[in-house]
Amino acid sequence: MARVQLFVYPMSSASSSILYHLSIFVHGNEYSYGGGGITTGRSSGNPARSVDLGTTSKTKDEIATFISDLQRKGHFLAENYNLASQNCWCFASKICKFLTGKRLPEEYENMKKSVKKDPVIGTIGSIGMVGKLFGNWSSN
Repeated sequence: MARVQLFVYPMSSASSSILYHLSIFVHGNEYSYGGGGITTGRSSGNPARSVDLGTTSKTKDEIATFISDLQRKGHFLAENYNLASQNCWCFASKICKFLTGKRLPEEYENMKKSVKKDPVIGTIGSIGMVGKLFGNWSSN
């Protein structure tokens, strides 16, 4: 069994709410999604917070296959990144469910909902400015 952690990185504030970049850390690798697509490896930065999500019996190969299957189905591709609707929180939630069978802690699931309702972020996401503002941000 491998320990699964949620890494939380502060991003800039684009509205009245503080934004965070989320990634999943397991088997010594950090899995994240942003404007450059899905990245795997070790972060060069330190997360502001690390949240224990439990353990997984999934191997590195099973995780790689799961991610490849997502991408083959058109999910979490670089060109689909959108701060309001398809973002690092959605990716972290999907990977967490695959690895642990559970959702992210409620405060992070709620963060996804509140960001979608934020008028500034909704506007930025819908007019394609996300890539210019946040799309190339990466914790790696």
